Amino acid sequence: MIRHVATIAALCLLAIGCASSPSTAPSAPLTGSWRGTSGNTPIGTGAISAMIVQSGADLSGTWTIAFPNGAGSDGGALTGTFTAPNVTLTLRSAVPQACGYLASAALTDNRMTGTYATFGCAQGLSGPFELSKQ
Repeated sequence: MIRHVATIAALCLLAIGCASSPSTAPSAPLTGSWRGTSGNTPIGTGAISAMIVQSGADLSGTWTIAFPNGAGSDGGALTGTFTAPNVTLTLRSAVPQACGYLASAALTDNRMTGTYATFGCAQGLSGPFELSKQ
């Protein structure tokens, strides 16, 4: 009888230990390829692509934006931080005299939505953007 109780107790502990644990969020949810759009009143809607690498709260990578007529199309390096759900990005152009961009967004699932504003140039532009993880 004692042996049966011990066997049943051991099987119960084994079953508890083998039960699936709840899934956790990925440790680097921003790492990967992102695509989306950006609104810019004078130029129109641009197609954005970004490749982001996340290490802890730090972000790095590259970005491009292309407008239908080519004017304002740009690209370069990005840096930033992520403190869930907030994303802040600094986008620097590969062209030395071109504007940089400061962006802030909220991450929901695999979608980032926010606003941007230019810096380091006389042309003050701002607008909304939206990116989805590919």
